[in-house]
Amino acid sequence: MYIEFLEATGDYEATDNPGGFGPPNPSRSGLAMVLFAEHMKVDGNVEAEVLFYDATSVASYTVVMSRDVNGVLNYNIFAIPIYDPLTTYPEGTIVYNYVNPSEPFIQQFLAGEWVVVNPKDLIGEDSIDQLNDYTFAVPDAIKVVEELNRLKMLKLRDYVKHECEKDEYEPLRAKFEYAEGLLKSATNSFCAQAYNEAQIDIEEIFDFAVEIDLLPEHVE
Repeated sequence: MYIEFLEATGDYEATDNPGGFGPPNPSRSGLAMVLFAEHMKVDGNVEAEVLFYDATSVASYTVVMSRDVNGVLNYNIFAIPIYDPLTTYPEGTIVYNYVNPSEPFIQQFLAGEWVVVNPKDLIGEDSIDQLNDYTFAVPDAIKVVEELNRLKMLKLRDYVKHECEKDEYEPLRAKFEYAEGLLKSATNSFCAQAYNEAQIDIEEIFDFAVEIDLLPEHVE
């Protein structure tokens, strides 16, 4: 399962797109558009797995999703000037080294030398134009709630036919309402930018699903 982000900066237009590519802004051909993303986790954030892309021409980014990384995703897209070996750079300059397209990297000129830089370290760097935002990717959590609802409705159908099975329906209904409540709470927290609280609720959905034997305990 994946989540895709489009690179939709577009061309400069004074009124509708003042941040677009082209004069008076840098041209697209002179920039590398680099994505760094992290899954927020209660036990510590996890760097997202991003499928290979060419930062000099990327149109979209694909982030791998799974049950153990459902929830709040912090993503950052950096517009980094492409390194030119013939250019003399001032102290502190950050560039994208694309001399070897098969092994590109980010570097910063410090104390007369080039130093490799991790994309994560660019978050909040004033010299680099960037987009920093969050998204709420919960496909597997939704599946848990939908499966509980499906089981509940199956039992309800049995209950309508055979009232004596009411005792089997009510526990399923309670389980569904609990998981559904967690999903609603997580969504409300995310909308309120309470990202930690949203992630706690999402992970609780999976813990609960394991507890009631709806999901296996270990995730591959």
